[in-house]
Amino acid sequence: CLDASGERDRIADSHARHFADYVEELDRERGAEQAQAFAAFEREHDNIRIALQYGVKQRHAELVLRLAAATGWFWFVRGHWTDGRRWLTEALALATGGSAVRGKALMTAGILAEQQREPDVAVGIYTECLELRRALGDEAGMGAALNNLASVALNREDYESAQNLYRESLAISRGAGDDEGVASALCNLGEIALVTRDYRGALAFFEESLTAARKLEHGWGCALVLGNLGDVRIELGELHAGVAALAEALQIYGELSSPAGAAATLDRLAGALAHAGKGATAARLLGAADAVRGPTRGGLNSPDRDNVQSLLAEMLDSQLLVTLMAEGGEMFDLDTAVTYGLEAARSA
Repeated sequence: CLDASGERDRIADSHARHFADYVEELDRERGAEQAQAFAAFEREHDNIRIALQYGVKQRHAELVLRLAAATGWFWFVRGHWTDGRRWLTEALALATGGSAVRGKALMTAGILAEQQREPDVAVGIYTECLELRRALGDEAGMGAALNNLASVALNREDYESAQNLYRESLAISRGAGDDEGVASALCNLGEIALVTRDYRGALAFFEESLTAARKLEHGWGCALVLGNLGDVRIELGELHAGVAALAEALQIYGELSSPAGAAATLDRLAGALAHAGKGATAARLLGAADAVRGPTRGGLNSPDRDNVQSLLAEMLDSQLLVTLMAEGGEMFDLDTAVTYGLEAARSA
């Protein structure tokens, strides 16, 4: 009857608006509380999807945008890339007006497109985000959009463009008092120094970035910088310091239950141990990384991973390599793989 139908609609609307408020609250968490917030996102993921489905069906544009924008970082960190892109695309198509919430949704949509190896799509999204944030006078947001545009240029090995964009991002972020943006731009300038073999310059950028990220208690940011710091320490011949940094990064990614972060760090640890002559352990780590990454995550194998496998193919008999990687692949559970990686790091 009409009364029953109206009551169902009222309940569905109340449910969706409750979860929009809830996910926005979770999205504000940082520090130690961020891991707990991600766990809450995971527990309520089905409810969030139900709220999104209702909003899309009823064409409640701003409600869908709020839900998708606030859930975006969880989708990225926890590896729900395809699901996240689908909902963000729906939300952005519905809510076409210029708002800070739309800018936030655009940023995450661009990040997910970039992770799924669609750089041209990512550039288009980031450019739209930059223009929107410039129109809104959001300087911190502009710095973040420039930072992400620079990351696409870096991945395309256009180091000059990337460096110019990162420096512009850094200057804008500093002017806006955006400490998170400063930490990110410093880390990324360090990446350019690393790939161009300016290891001392990279070390200085990474150490300054890590200090800022620790002050912010930004777990993901700390882990990202620590992974890079581990790489540069190893390049400088400081194996134990490099492995220690990678182990700390892996620990954080494990606490955040991030398959992409953990897999990339296991790749790096495998490379470090391979160079240290521990081929068997490195092969198991590589297999564990592949298992954690999984076939449905949307990301492709990292350059680190491909380089490590090539090195191991020179070190080990081909059948032995297959066997050892298969053993590592049995650690498809994220917690098991992280535990094994930390134990391997302690033995380095």
